[in-house]
Amino acid sequence: MNKKTAFYIGFSLIIISFLLAVMSYYMLFFCIPAFIIGLLFIWFSSANNRNKILLTFLPILLYFPLSIGFLYWYNYQPYTDVYLPKDFSGSVRLVYNENCASAVPIDKKKRSIHIPPNGIFLSKDSLESGSAAYHFYIPDEKGEMQKLKLNGPFGDKDKNEKEVFFLGTTIFDAEEENYKILQNKGFESVDFYVNPKGKAYSPERKYDKQIIQNLLNEVVSCRNTIK
Repeated sequence: MNKKTAFYIGFSLIIISFLLAVMSYYMLFFCIPAFIIGLLFIWFSSANNRNKILLTFLPILLYFPLSIGFLYWYNYQPYTDVYLPKDFSGSVRLVYNENCASAVPIDKKKRSIHIPPNGIFLSKDSLESGSAAYHFYIPDEKGEMQKLKLNGPFGDKDKNEKEVFFLGTTIFDAEEENYKILQNKGFESVDFYVNPKGKAYSPERKYDKQIIQNLLNEVVSCRNTIK
């Protein structure tokens, strides 16, 4: 093997192993040996010492910042601002991928959802299923928007402040007996609950029969507009 060929082989191994390692730390077990083999080819090649040193240390120096940057980009979710009516409390259901509904409005380059009094919002867009993608706001006595605390599924029962609880997503299957009203197409909703001040969250509220019925009726009514 001539030294020019050794350089191309080594350079290819270094670049491929570096990119794979940045995209997934699970690949390090395979990438580190490939990187070392690539370095051996590089140091055997006809490359000058400057390039050999650069190809040895530059990937090592760039690995951590680029890995962190890739993970941030890959997992990035733009925040969606959710605005509640004044004095609102109760169930918030965000239904997505409904062609009969409107797109989520964009306000100052951010998506914004204005929740109606019944707490049900339908969108033709896809919506994120994780709680971290949403910021909730409610107007105070002066009409100024105040950000609400977003808690997990179980809150601190001693707190007396209004807050939002993330309940996960619910799948409504059109084949299920309770949801036959949906006919041929089911749907999913991202579910939250805004508790009244001084009252602790109760998991049973997610499956309140009247809330579910109102939600089903809202979806069916929307779909009927495009028949």
